[in-house]
Amino acid sequence: MIHAAESTHAPAFSLDIGLPGWMVLTWTIAGGIMTGGVWVLVLEATGAVDPIRAGSLAGFLFFFGAAVGAAHGMVLGLVGRPAGRSLAWATGSAAIGLFLTIPALAGGWVLSHAIAEVPATQALGGLSAMASSSLFWGIGAAICFLAAFEGFRALVNAYNRWPDCKAGSILLIMILGVLAFQFVRTEPALWGTEIQVTGFGAVLLALGATIWIGAPMIVVALMVAHRLHEERQVTD
Repeated sequence: MIHAAESTHAPAFSLDIGLPGWMVLTWTIAGGIMTGGVWVLVLEATGAVDPIRAGSLAGFLFFFGAAVGAAHGMVLGLVGRPAGRSLAWATGSAAIGLFLTIPALAGGWVLSHAIAEVPATQALGGLSAMASSSLFWGIGAAICFLAAFEGFRALVNAYNRWPDCKAGSILLIMILGVLAFQFVRTEPALWGTEIQVTGFGAVLLALGATIWIGAPMIVVALMVAHRLHEERQVTD
């Protein structure tokens, strides 16, 4: 992580966060922005939340989303570490990312509030209000894009390292098909709103449920199955 550059001159130090560290850092802030900023904005647009209460709700949901993002980023960063890297290295990388997250939370909290209060900002009118709203959205989108990019890298690494990738993929596809069929048929409403997902939105919702809920359950189930099989072989 922190290493000295090889040189004949005075040693110089650089900070190499590593993929697990970037996962923790970016997913924590992105999780807070998505829940405390974007989601509150959706709730305002659908009338589920009074704009006057948006600020306080944004603060609560920001830290909730940041905690969820940190947990997911930590796990995916460890299992999705680059090939050839040890678990100890990944743990150290994630620890550095978690340390850097502490000061970054303050900026993310301010940004999520700014996104959640975009309607109030634009209600003031003027070029400055439009410019500030565009700036808030641009920074938030950049952070979420970086989190998605790092997450994709970690997900590819984790999939390549997964010994049950073939069986797990078949099970995931089956779960995705069942959920997509069910969501398209029933058109469920998004949590906390009256927005009903239809068509492509229902498929996206099924994909999200498959990745965040179905995939961990399958991984754990296959690990337990392997452990039980090994114990049975030992006792036989």
